[in-house]
Amino acid sequence: MCDVTEEFHHLMKFPYNSFAQFQLDLSKFQHATATSYAIRSSLSAANYRKATGKLLPDPFPCRWLQYKCVHSRTRCKAVRNADYGCESKFTVTVRKKKLYLVRANFKHNHYFQQGKPWLYSRNRRLNSEQQDLIYSVMDNFHDNDQLRRFIEESFGRRLNRFDLRRLREAKKKMQQSNLHPYKSMLEKSNLTQPDKSCLISTSAEHVMPVDDGIGDCTLVTNNSAQLKMETKLEHAQNLAKDLVSVLVGLEETDFWKQLNSFQHMIDVLAVDPEVHIECRSEKNLNH
Repeated sequence: MCDVTEEFHHLMKFPYNSFAQFQLDLSKFQHATATSYAIRSSLSAANYRKATGKLLPDPFPCRWLQYKCVHSRTRCKAVRNADYGCESKFTVTVRKKKLYLVRANFKHNHYFQQGKPWLYSRNRRLNSEQQDLIYSVMDNFHDNDQLRRFIEESFGRRLNRFDLRRLREAKKKMQQSNLHPYKSMLEKSNLTQPDKSCLISTSAEHVMPVDDGIGDCTLVTNNSAQLKMETKLEHAQNLAKDLVSVLVGLEETDFWKQLNSFQHMIDVLAVDPEVHIECRSEKNLNH
């Protein structure tokens, strides 16, 4: 049993004048406690207006919302959303133009991924302003590890490789549609743009100048690194093909069970590549 009541009341400052500030503090609370809450029911401003004929203040999209621990549901069997029947939940509602906490239970019947709040996708999520800033400097990084460190140091969010891929894909789509105005975002922030001269690409196709500290620049290439990357890519593609051929031959129940299991393994490896995931077949070979 874990109780985060004290942490909640310490970090959350009710009542709130805007829903945006509430979301910001809730994100900080979840990140600090390695918890994850999701909206399970709500009454939108539009439906509230239809039912009562009354309007909500602009800063609030809903009349009330109920949040529940993600470990209270049964739809997903992945460990990060495992069903523990957790009853931790809280409800907020708009009264007198402010958002109030009306009911709460912060006692969980399970332990958390202590020290690893980023295993929950909500705790890795960047807000729109943070995304804009990352879009403005993303092209300066040819290495995901460098970009990941930059994001963690700047925003305290540890993204995995799939989060970074989604960011790059989203930026590409926005550039193609010319809908994303982030030109001056970096200048408005207090973040320091990374120096291109200090970035070294691991591919021979990307040759970057590196300052040696004296003033001269040296061209750095790494053909061996490129060959290793191509070899890893080939093995990964072969493994993916074998995995697909096995999964499609499974019965539906077994298919979803194994798919969720593999998805969890991928999430864990993306966060901590040094983790050892034991294969049952290895044990069988020793008997």
